Amino acid sequence: MGNDFYNDMNKILQEISESKKIDVYFFAGPIYQPYDNQFAQSCKEPKNKNAMLMIATRGGDSNVAYRIARQLQRCYESYTIFICDICKSAGTLITLGAREIIMADNAEIGPLDVQLQKPDEPGERSSGLEISNTISRLQTHAFEMFEDYFYRLRYRTNFQITTKSATEIAAKITVGLFEPIYAQLDPMRLGEIDRAIRVAFEYGNRIKTDNLKTDTIGKLISEYPDHSFVIDFKEASELFNKVRKPDKIEAELAEKIKFAVEEHLKNSKTIAINLTKTYIDINDKQGGVKDATSNGQNDGAGGQDQAAEGQTNCATDQKNVNAIAAINDETDKPGVLLRAK
Repeated sequence: MGNDFYNDMNKILQEISESKKIDVYFFAGPIYQPYDNQFAQSCKEPKNKNAMLMIATRGGDSNVAYRIARQLQRCYESYTIFICDICKSAGTLITLGAREIIMADNAEIGPLDVQLQKPDEPGERSSGLEISNTISRLQTHAFEMFEDYFYRLRYRTNFQITTKSATEIAAKITVGLFEPIYAQLDPMRLGEIDRAIRVAFEYGNRIKTDNLKTDTIGKLISEYPDHSFVIDFKEASELFNKVRKPDKIEAELAEKIKFAVEEHLKNSKTIAINLTKTYIDINDKQGGVKDATSNGQNDGAGGQDQAAEGQTNCATDQKNVNAIAAINDETDKPGVLLRAK
């Protein structure tokens, strides 16, 4: 099954490379260091003038996402981004540098949201939209409350209370109610969020292409209420000029790597592969991937096959995961396969 998988991948990628003249990359999982530097290594010595990045991610570091997009733009005349599943936050930033977006049936992008480290929760991150939306709502409620008290004091007393007095009373009531809430806000944290949002905006402006419609970056930053907000194919078409469904050969490739998408999204581990180098160049240089990967597969396959007896589909998926990992052991080419340890 593993060899069949390699042969199928080689055949599909050969067809894509020859018909579309593009190099194909695959990225799944969180977008963090050191994958920007390793991705840069995988982009060296491109085979074609253009590239396609297949991506599935819940987001990550905007700095890393920016460097990945910049690297693709430096190494290629342009790149297409193929969204296989979800593509949130930092993943959305990478889409801004693409000349075209391909979206699978279940694909979605999200707002251009910044993810910040929680001060008292090591390893956990929060959405920059949470605090900015909270402040926006507090401002709205405070003004509405002031307005309501002022109106009552002036008009419901038949103007017996002067405008000055009504203003002072309404202000004192509003301040008294909201002061304890605002006192909990950390100005340094607010500055950090504002800075991160401006960084995302500037990154987007630097890598954007003519595929963006008017004020797409501004809308992605400020017009969506939550990090997980779903921007599907229809809505993405309102933000970008070129958004389409995958053609037959692209859909076949997406189906082949579907197991890897699910595996790395589920476990929050990152995999980044130059598919063209992995399944075409190595195959050409080593006389076929069958011999090049058999040893790496056999190391851990025996015990796993016994444990997975009676669960053929699960075993097949896991063999394919191991098969991808095996290439990393069998080649000394830097950047061909990059994965979380």
